[in-house]
Amino acid sequence: MKTTIKIFALLALAALLLDSCSKRESEILKKHKVEFSPVKSSGGILSPSPNPALDKNYYVTAQIDGKEIKSGDEVEEGREIVFTAYAGIASGMILEKWEVTGANPPSGTPPTITIKVKGPLKVVGVFKKMFLKP
Repeated sequence: MKTTIKIFALLALAALLLDSCSKRESEILKKHKVEFSPVKSSGGILSPSPNPALDKNYYVTAQIDGKEIKSGDEVEEGREIVFTAYAGIASGMILEKWEVTGANPPSGTPPTITIKVKGPLKVVGVFKKMFLKP
């Protein structure tokens, strides 16, 4: 009887230890707020046009492993986010630069950048009007 109680107590203790380990692992995976702008319009006047030549939109998108995330989402530390700047032809806008807070900004102005999350992150695609000569 005493052996059965000891075995039961040891099993209960092992279960408690495993449960506390799994809680610690989830606490280790810190999440950080990721913000980016300008964001894609979800409707209204600037909703995406089926004709690219008439598209007046310009915005930044963000993806992790090919899945789009929203500005303000929390992302696990260590994950890589791909930010893409988009400017429709009719917008008359081009990407001027990236402004990044919480990570090193890219060199140059590539339309797509990849940033590893190390803490809270803010990415802004700065667009400017492109001037077309007549």
